[in-house]
Amino acid sequence: MKYLSVFITIALCVMSSYSQELPIQNGELEQTSDNGFTFWTNQSIGGSNAIFDVVDHSELFGSAKALRTQVNALGSHQYSVQTKSDHQFSVGANQKVTISFFAKAASDQPGSQLKLCLSDPTIGASVFKQTTFELTQNWKQYSHTFTTSESVPSYQISFRYLNANSTYYLDEINAMPGNAISININERFQTIQGFGGGIKRRTDYLNNLSQSKRDIVEDLIYKDLKINMLRFFIHHSIENNQNDNDDPNLINLNNTSWYYYTGGSFKVGETIQRAISKSEVGIDHLIGNCNSAPGWMKVNESHKRSSANEDVSLNTLKVGMEQEFSEYIEIFLKGLKQYFDIDVSEVSITNEPDFLNTYESMNLTPNELVNVIPVLRSRLDASSFSSVDIISPEATSVSPGDSDKLTAVNSAVSYIQQMFQDSATKSAVDVVATHTYYDSGHDANWSSLASEADGKPVWVTESANLKSLDFSMDDASDYIQWITRGFNEGGMTAYLVHLLFDKHIYATPEVGDKEGSSGLVVWDDSENVIIPKRYFAFKHFSTLSSKGFIRVSHTYTESDLYVTTFLHPNENQLVTHVFNSGGQSIPITVEIPYNTSDIFRYTTDASLDFYKSEIDVIADHRYIETDLTPKSINSFVFDLSSTLLQQSKEIEPITIFPNPTSGLIFFSGSDTQVQCSVFSITGKKLFEQTVSKEKSLDLSALSEGLYFIQIQQRDSIQNFKVLLSR
Repeated sequence: MKYLSVFITIALCVMSSYSQELPIQNGELEQTSDNGFTFWTNQSIGGSNAIFDVVDHSELFGSAKALRTQVNALGSHQYSVQTKSDHQFSVGANQKVTISFFAKAASDQPGSQLKLCLSDPTIGASVFKQTTFELTQNWKQYSHTFTTSESVPSYQISFRYLNANSTYYLDEINAMPGNAISININERFQTIQGFGGGIKRRTDYLNNLSQSKRDIVEDLIYKDLKINMLRFFIHHSIENNQNDNDDPNLINLNNTSWYYYTGGSFKVGETIQRAISKSEVGIDHLIGNCNSAPGWMKVNESHKRSSANEDVSLNTLKVGMEQEFSEYIEIFLKGLKQYFDIDVSEVSITNEPDFLNTYESMNLTPNELVNVIPVLRSRLDASSFSSVDIISPEATSVSPGDSDKLTAVNSAVSYIQQMFQDSATKSAVDVVATHTYYDSGHDANWSSLASEADGKPVWVTESANLKSLDFSMDDASDYIQWITRGFNEGGMTAYLVHLLFDKHIYATPEVGDKEGSSGLVVWDDSENVIIPKRYFAFKHFSTLSSKGFIRVSHTYTESDLYVTTFLHPNENQLVTHVFNSGGQSIPITVEIPYNTSDIFRYTTDASLDFYKSEIDVIADHRYIETDLTPKSINSFVFDLSSTLLQQSKEIEPITIFPNPTSGLIFFSGSDTQVQCSVFSITGKKLFEQTVSKEKSLDLSALSEGLYFIQIQQRDSIQNFKVLLSR
């Protein structure tokens, strides 16, 4: 380590001229000279005492070095101890610039503060901008967008250290024009379990299609969307007319009915089998959902309320029927396996228990679910279906609402609050599930659901604009907002639409409230297949950020934007979905992750359907500037150089020198020979060469700049960043 400055100012790089453009030079803090980081100046004046040095670290994705500042005493001015960029850039009048960076601080007292400043000494105080951050002991990304009312020709970034007896760390600084979306790969959240939808009530419509049209619909759903989750009925007709026998501990499948799964045009079993066979990614979540128990198990002796005037308290299980109901669920699991070789992975024993309707339903209260769920869990654990998970409560909405169609206690939040007071129920529930109805204003309290779930997976198991006549982006925008808010605020790990496919009924005076549709793929009476915009909106998420992707952090300030970002489990791809919910185009800037080799953009708007385009990767350019059309979703897919992300194995490490170099690179620690691959800053492989122990790697044919060198020695791989400077 080298002590760069004590009590004095040392320039880390003397520049003959300054750049008027962004990005700033060496914002990644990787290029060093004998004095420290190039293009940055450290200052300790006015009686202050500070030590600046370069430290090696690998805590941040793609980073190898950081600036450490040990502040022993502050000086007479707030700017006595600071780090300043030598790069100058212009900002036009009424324009914005976003600065993002990573920082942390260690101190005996918590709350070490760091001030981010923009200044232009040629103009003075009128254009000075500042904001202060309170740092934590762990690396965290910080971001702020500044707006200037007048044109500034020579802005410079500086960081002022505001606390004595504190050690600050700074890394990965980026300056971007406009309202920028900053991406933090290092802060990671939940892992996606999947996407899918329901086939409840619509298998007869699908099976009545001609074979050619059915194939088109199924291919669009199961192949093109790459779904891995399917939800279907645990149908009351299995035991609707009679008990299989009088012993809830002895199952007799001969006294059960499977017509709904085999007969007529429903053929649910065959429909599921076709989905499994057509899927190219695998349907690994087959979810059985129970709207109602068989009528003889219920107080009202029916699988549904007789009318809207029937007392809702009658539409529930009889007292003492918990064992028979649990047997009914096991019968469903056993029958699907025996007759169709279908392994159900999850069961849900209620469907909107808080919604008042007159179709198949069962209005179990939270207190009644507490009596049922642990009994079901015990039965499954004692059977061959112990691996089957229990989903609950599948309430109508995320957070409480006020409607004459809802019970007094309603929403997933309210149900879970009460249910999880019982420890046996909380232990038995594997997945907290909700629907997204009564949220047209997109103000549901998702964070409350995440809190009440207490670490359990949160799934949306039904989501739609029911009976919609709208195929446009106005309709699709609701789905995008439910998905985005669910992931970002609710900790959601899976999202299922109400219906994957549906028959569309056009608006006519005779049809009344049965018109419309809500499927991702629909068709009309003439078998014209229609693909609404909601299909393509869903496709952005289900195909570009599918099962296994990890949600990562981002920051942005534009109020009309809905943004969510995901990292591939192999860390070789990053996807940022950006939705402009407003009615006007919005200019935005998107940060480009380090080690990006290729960028692709997928756009769905009023005129484009999942349109793919490629964005050129410019060396040292750390952002994309673009416009988002009104009501459009744009997904930016960043391919990160997978080769450069390989980790070294345990073996004697190789060192390289000199770095920076004027052309030749030498090695120490190698055995006989090493295989060298040279990459540009964008991850493009430029050339590879085998170098013996006595020889060097020659970079003199390359232009000045930063390069990656990957060295392979036997089973060991090491990556280096090298500055070529003449």
